[in-house]
Amino acid sequence: MAIRTARAFVAWTHRYLAPPVDAELITYTCADEPGTSLRAAGYRQIAHCPPRPGWDTPSRPRASRGADSLARVLWEVTAPGGRP
Repeated sequence: MAIRTARAFVAWTHRYLAPPVDAELITYTCADEPGTSLRAAGYRQIAHCPPRPGWDTPSRPRASRGADSLARVLWEVTAPGGRP
């Protein structure tokens, strides 16, 4: 199943990844994105994160894909426990 929009992703995570107890789910967006879908789904901004020099680390080698040196915003939502 392909999830093509942020709204569909948020709906999918709430439906299929609901943990058995209350939990906090986090995600990141680029600082220049408004986060409208996340706000509508109940997420709230937690922090503004500075740009990373890159994703490559000794324990986890990564090739650059153009997302280096971008400021990010950390979002959080509390998911109620239990599946419907």
